[in-house]
Amino acid sequence: MIRKYLKSLVILFGMAAILLTLANISRVDTASANPPPTSLMVSLWRGDLGYARLANVSSGIPSIGWQPWSGPVGLSSFPGSGDIQAQSMFRVGQTLHQSYWRNNQGYSRTVPCAGGNPDWNNATAWSGPVGLSSFPGSGSIQAQGGVVIGSTLYQEYWRNNQRYSRTVPIVSGQPDWNNASTWSGPVSLSGFPGSGNIQSQSSYVIYDFTFPNYLVEEYWRNNQGHSRTVPIVNGQPDWNNPGPWGGPFVPTLTGSGNVQATAGFDIPWFWCN
Repeated sequence: MIRKYLKSLVILFGMAAILLTLANISRVDTASANPPPTSLMVSLWRGDLGYARLANVSSGIPSIGWQPWSGPVGLSSFPGSGDIQAQSMFRVGQTLHQSYWRNNQGYSRTVPCAGGNPDWNNATAWSGPVGLSSFPGSGSIQAQGGVVIGSTLYQEYWRNNQRYSRTVPIVSGQPDWNNASTWSGPVSLSGFPGSGNIQSQSSYVIYDFTFPNYLVEEYWRNNQGHSRTVPIVNGQPDWNNPGPWGGPFVPTLTGSGNVQATAGFDIPWFWCN
């Protein structure tokens, strides 16, 4: 039974522990199906230390009972020099794609899954670095994000408080970088709630049973979080009908120092199972 409802929900957004207010979400009621739980894995960097944790998703909503943060992990095992500037995590089929930026140089790797979880022990070596010369805009990289919906990867990044975005088709289970769209933008930060420079940006999909339900977008400015939901219609984000930006939220986070980077990705119950 398809139904629409208006409902205010307070949930803990784990990558930055943001409290989200979800409104006008369309979903399929799968309570009677009793599906296995889907999880959300989130990552946070503060003071050049990385943390991660999991949350279960029930009926399309991340549960209040988050697992404890793991970490911290330092930068000694990450190629490059300088502070963490941005990170991204997105799932393509059975593979997790990770990337990060240090000193305006980007590095990336892939991680297979095993038993429904990332198989960190068999991750590829980090590739890179990639410089900023092929990225439109000026100034240092500030934030990046990526999320796969259907057969399309949606990417975006921030430089000088301006956002650029593009799409990349997924072909045979891999991003087809050679046929990526051109970068669109810039979009100015002035149209986003809050004050101060952009600190981080990330996106992830919440699954309701076996299909994408809605997209969550979040960003941080001045150590305050803002988030919104975007419905997924016919396998694509409906950018014309997003929910309002919620926030600012200032939850108690693990670690210390300014928020440097956040990321997250869904782990559906059928992943590698």
